Amino acid sequence: MTDDINNNSVGVSKKDIDKMKKILENLSVAAHAALSEEINNNANENNVGPADYDSIELITKNKLKYKNYEIIVREVNSLNSLKKVYDIKESETNEIIANDLFLYEAALGIVKFLNRGEPMLSKNIRDIINLENSYMRYRQDSVIFKNRIAENKNPAKRHLYEDRLIESRNKAILIKQKLEEIVKNK
Repeated sequence: MTDDINNNSVGVSKKDIDKMKKILENLSVAAHAALSEEINNNANENNVGPADYDSIELITKNKLKYKNYEIIVREVNSLNSLKKVYDIKESETNEIIANDLFLYEAALGIVKFLNRGEPMLSKNIRDIINLENSYMRYRQDSVIFKNRIAENKNPAKRHLYEDRLIESRNKAILIKQKLEEIVKNK
């Protein structure tokens, strides 16, 4: 079949093939965007984490407590839209341990390890922070490539930016999934 398309014996023009490829790529970008948005939404409206965390206590709509720490949910203007960010506060001292985390899973993972007695600079917590930073980098790259696609009229450059956009979004999704696994399994 591939040879048929390459040799054009099936009557499909290169232009039609390129158009279909473009449609499929755009569909892929849209699907990844929808998936990313869904992943960025929390497990439920109250921002309560996984069901196996029975000791998570909802304090207010935007604050929950897990043992000795609280996760505070705020909305900030980020990259021209409102995004949820998560701060971690030690309940006893009211000291902010971490702020402006973009992934709930990162905040929950850090709180989980802190409640186990791990220091803030433990390997597990550093790994989570590094993943959070990588997620942010790919998220920012996605916005940059999306803007370049919109601004650029050169088809070759647009295609390059679309590829980079898809790659950045895929990497961000993989990082989020890895953080979910860390929270669930460690």
